[in-house]
Amino acid sequence: GKTFTGLGVVKRMQRQGKNSVLIVVPDDKIAADWVESGVPLGLSISKLQDTKSAGSGIVITTYANLGDNDALARRQWDMVVADGAHTLMQSADGTVTGYLANLRAITHHPDGAYQRHTMLNRKDIDALAKLSEQIQANNKILNNTDTVDAMMASVRAENERLQKEADALAKKLREASDAVRAEVAEMQGAKRTRLLALSATP
Repeated sequence: GKTFTGLGVVKRMQRQGKNSVLIVVPDDKIAADWVESGVPLGLSISKLQDTKSAGSGIVITTYANLGDNDALARRQWDMVVADGAHTLMQSADGTVTGYLANLRAITHHPDGAYQRHTMLNRKDIDALAKLSEQIQANNKILNNTDTVDAMMASVRAENERLQKEADALAKKLREASDAVRAEVAEMQGAKRTRLLALSATP
């Protein structure tokens, strides 16, 4: 019943010209059931093949993919259907799961702005982390009393260069964060991605 209820809503969205729909399911078998069940309704549902793409049209993927796929944040969704929605909060300690964090990010939920920024800027965030690690490693060399003067000068020069890169990257990320917060604020109300949560859990 849940599957056909969800497909009925997806079909209604399609009739309104809203074809940017993401369906999230617990596993590949359930995904295959959705794809097959959509055919009689004239719904062409394609499965995402990896965690690097958000596809086009009506797509379906697993919660595992949702938790790892930053590309999902680069697509403007009309609706997200969460089948087995209780999965979103199945962390042992009751904290927000990666699935829920990413769902909030791609649907412009007000609590998802930070995660949306992370998904959209992961490459720069990782690059800044590497720069910081290298600067810290260099500082250990500089604080070592056995380090010779010639090496100290070289390491200091490298740290100055790395710090300039880190500062520029940090500035870029702050500006990106501000832009994402503004985007999320702008996308509230009627503009916001619709969410359909389906669960057999009472």
